[in-house]
Amino acid sequence: MNPATTPVRRQLHPPPAPASPFPYHPGSLLSVTDLSLEGVSRILTRATVLENEDPLVRDRILAKRRIALLFYESSTRTRTSFELAAKGLGADTTLVSSLSSSIEKGESLKDTGLTLRALGAEAIILRHNSSGAAWLLEETTRLPVLNAGDGMHEHPTQALLDLRTILAHLRPGTDTVNAETLAGVTVTIAATFCTVAWPAQTCCCCLDWVRAFCSAAPRNCCRSWLLRRAQGSLSSGTLKPPCASLRRS
Repeated sequence: MNPATTPVRRQLHPPPAPASPFPYHPGSLLSVTDLSLEGVSRILTRATVLENEDPLVRDRILAKRRIALLFYESSTRTRTSFELAAKGLGADTTLVSSLSSSIEKGESLKDTGLTLRALGAEAIILRHNSSGAAWLLEETTRLPVLNAGDGMHEHPTQALLDLRTILAHLRPGTDTVNAETLAGVTVTIAATFCTVAWPAQTCCCCLDWVRAFCSAAPRNCCRSWLLRRAQGSLSSGTLKPPCASLRRS
């Protein structure tokens, strides 16, 4: 090298970080905050279409697609609803429980997710007791992940179910929602602590008042919405996530 030449340090130019890295897959549903009012309307409309569709036609929408249900907590309504929804669309499902898999021997969430992907799972429905687990699983696998409840954080599909139930009773025939859809309606939420925030976040965009009271209360599940959620996520690949919740069932 010429001694008169001043050495120049090599410049590194890392790529700009994406504005919002989540979700990595457009078919994932991780949080209610990822869904606009227009997105909610599209989902409600699709739910009605699927509900009224001939079952013999509907069960070909996800024919032979493979969906894994990964449940780290016991669940009756959520697990059964997702499984029946997937089967109703023609998908093949497999249940992986923390009590009957290598999870019991200490296998991590990352390793379990990668194993399911290697075995051919095309989407994962996750119920976990830790907040943020759905984000970690989606980041690791880059598969469509549906958040079926992550600890005290969110349960977005349940929030949409509740909104659809409210509309069915108070605004029959309404699928398109906006800031005035439930104007003047007061909703009282009687629930355990972890179930208070999810319907409140979902409905606040359409309601004047939401009153929440903590107590014991039964919970309801609407299967038709779950059917369309799975269909949008795996068929079109353009699914955007629903509304929020902090509940477990």
